[in-house]
Amino acid sequence: MIYFDNAATSYPKPLETAKAVYDSIVRYGGNPGRSGHKMSLNAAKIVYNLREKAADFFGISDCERVILTKNCTEALNLAIFSVMKNGGNAVISNFEHNSVMRPLEYLKNNKICSYKVAKISFENADLTVKEFEKLVDSNTKMIICTHASNVTGKIAPIKEISELCKRKNMIFCVDASQTAGIVPINMQQDCIDILCCPGHKGLFGPTGTGLLIANQKISISPIIYGGTGSVSVSLEQPDFLPDIAESGTVNVSGAAGLSAGISFINKVGINNIYSHELELARYFHKKLMQMPHILLYSSEPTENKSVATISFNAKGKASTDVADTLDKYNIAVRSGLHCSPMAHSFLGTRETGTVRASFSYFNTKKEIDYFCNILRQI
Repeated sequence: MIYFDNAATSYPKPLETAKAVYDSIVRYGGNPGRSGHKMSLNAAKIVYNLREKAADFFGISDCERVILTKNCTEALNLAIFSVMKNGGNAVISNFEHNSVMRPLEYLKNNKICSYKVAKISFENADLTVKEFEKLVDSNTKMIICTHASNVTGKIAPIKEISELCKRKNMIFCVDASQTAGIVPINMQQDCIDILCCPGHKGLFGPTGTGLLIANQKISISPIIYGGTGSVSVSLEQPDFLPDIAESGTVNVSGAAGLSAGISFINKVGINNIYSHELELARYFHKKLMQMPHILLYSSEPTENKSVATISFNAKGKASTDVADTLDKYNIAVRSGLHCSPMAHSFLGTRETGTVRASFSYFNTKKEIDYFCNILRQI
């Protein structure tokens, strides 16, 4: 199978990831924080090592601010419910994923908070900031913005948006689903208050892993209550991180694999990974431009402005039919709305969706050549 669906989850994973998961099951099978025996302590060490590695990777000093989640959706829900539970207004971009839209819509429908949608201009940072700023009012508590669109691959000007948040004393939450492990992110330098990211995409961890990382001024509220292995005498949920947000046994095998994935990125170099992926996206985009029957929705990928995701359609063909045909040739892509209906409304593809190809460090131009040969026949 030629796999071009890395925006959904990366494949293949580095061998280091698979080995770490295997070792965690075979050698470190204890429950972290629940016992004092060696296996439990070794499992706890795996989890703590991931916190330290993630904190260093994303530029924060306190690894206890790294919360393990099962995906980016859970991380975003934690962030949104923590900040907006007592009311107020949130401002988001018109390219947000349903992981942002649905919790906010739930809170709005239950008259807990409100939200407004800013039109983002990926090509004009100043215009984007103005669009956000005009929706900010005295009740605005936070801005949530995707770092890169999972539909077009375009990167948002988060540095400029973070400066607006700092100026207005608002919380800035970034959805790094398409950039964590691919584009360098430093929470302190980029003035990001809350970073939400999946472990299973660009960070090369297993599915069922994610991270919420919050700076010191953010108070996180639990959405699940239960055993944490700490202060067990109390019937109240612990009030300190990470325990307050990690009830139940954490995914030790996932933590081991995610830690190995981050180590792989550090070994290869995040800039090398990004350069390779962007080169593949440019190569593919150029070939699509030469096909008259292809409709492109992603502009030419450019450095620091795009990740390696390209959306397109074949004229007269449903996106699902194109994806099904490609699957018969052992090519994996994703079709439809990609859980981002507002983005497709903006692109004019809400009724049709698009075909999305997204590349990783392990893809090659030879695979793209084969892909394009099939596309010419569709």
